[in-house]
Amino acid sequence: MKKNIALFIYTAVITVFLSACGGGSDSDENDSSSVTPTPPVTTQPSQPMTVSTSLISTSVDELGSVSGSFSASNVNGTLSATSSYSGKGKVKIDVSGNSVNVTFTAPEMNNDLIEQFVVTAKDSKTSHTVTFTANVKNTSAVSKVSFLTAYASSVSQKSLFADMTNIYRFYSSAAVYVGETTASDADDYQDAFSDAQTVAYSTLAKNSSYSSAAITKMLADYKAGALSETDIDSTISGLQTYILSINTTLATKISDIAALSDKLPVFTPGELSMTLTGMSSLIGNPSMGSYVNSQWVFNSEFALIGKIISSTCAAE
Repeated sequence: MKKNIALFIYTAVITVFLSACGGGSDSDENDSSSVTPTPPVTTQPSQPMTVSTSLISTSVDELGSVSGSFSASNVNGTLSATSSYSGKGKVKIDVSGNSVNVTFTAPEMNNDLIEQFVVTAKDSKTSHTVTFTANVKNTSAVSKVSFLTAYASSVSQKSLFADMTNIYRFYSSAAVYVGETTASDADDYQDAFSDAQTVAYSTLAKNSSYSSAAITKMLADYKAGALSETDIDSTISGLQTYILSINTTLATKISDIAALSDKLPVFTPGELSMTLTGMSSLIGNPSMGSYVNSQWVFNSEFALIGKIISSTCAAE
């Protein structure tokens, strides 16, 4: 009986052992075939920010405004922008999303000038600079430069006193025609006027400030930046005084002829002004007329003078 019990126990142990070994093997194989391996975690590096341009170039008149813009890509975080400008003008920067708009307002100028400054765009990791260049035109000096250019040309061509010459010729011819003077006396008047005009042109040609050569050089220096609009203003002021003195002398010679007839108006010249045909001390003279709808109109007492200087054959 004891042997049977021992055999039974031995057989059960062996069976359990074998069953456990076999089952364990099947279980391990099933587990290994059902588990998916986890790949290693990798982080892709973010791309650095870039901007669409490194240079903005534009033109603007003094006291005017002009804008330029650029955009940024691959912005990390928030985009911001600042300016290095420290001049007399103004710079305004607006950032909207990934776009930057730069507005430059030019100051009042005394010369044409190039204004240049740097705009720095930043995100959380990167910064880029964009150079903003504005060519600023000194517009307030344009008409002054044109005036001096026309003056220099008139002096060079000896047409600066053309109005005075035409008036004198007409007055002289009219005085002879109506019998107020003789042809011989008219010739004497003509000689006196011609002499005064010759002296004026000769003196101008030698003048170190107001000759054609001097004015031409001054304009070249201004364009090169060596002189400013203030220098131009000073030159025009002195030139007006100098030429007015000459025109007053010529007008006195004309008055000598005008005194022979009550039909020939006596006048006082004013400052030079630029006309479509050259320079004049009569057109633009407030004592002789006024501008009406941008057209110069002589007062009624000087209507004859208006006809003389507007006609190429009036003296004839």
